Amino acid sequence: MLVDGDLILYDSTIIIEYLDEKHPSPPLFPKQPAARARCRLLELEADEVLMVPVRDLLFRSEPPGPDTAARAEQERKAREAEDAILVHYGRLEAKLGDETFFCGEFCAADIATFMVIHHERRLGGPPLVGYPKLEAWFSRLAGRPAFATVMAEMAAADRELSLPVAPYRKHL
Repeated sequence: MLVDGDLILYDSTIIIEYLDEKHPSPPLFPKQPAARARCRLLELEADEVLMVPVRDLLFRSEPPGPDTAARAEQERKAREAEDAILVHYGRLEAKLGDETFFCGEFCAADIATFMVIHHERRLGGPPLVGYPKLEAWFSRLAGRPAFATVMAEMAAADRELSLPVAPYRKHL
């Protein structure tokens, strides 16, 4: 959520667009129409495609209820979600190619994709091992001061509000 005076924004896409318009330098979207459209598609893919399987991991930060069969079903769906996430990693690795950022320069697509992968990692999803370009990209962004601050704030909130999440275990 972003609060700017009496304006309250809660959708990540709208927040990024607002910040880009309010603080146009450096831009969060490429200037060329084709590159701008590609950036928007990658941002949409992060929010609407990659986030779908990540949602199936959300239960891991909650206390288990008394219904062990329901929890087992959640874990089964989570394993399927992890497989889907790995497929997305392969696609993202190919889209990134040899670039430093998804659209050549740091942009909205990098922000959105990073945040979804960060959420997935917090929920015990698969690591980026085996996707060296994507892993290097993620590390570069995690090292940026704004990203490091957000990650630290989220880790503090996780410690206070959520159960610890077990690290990823490859399933057979």
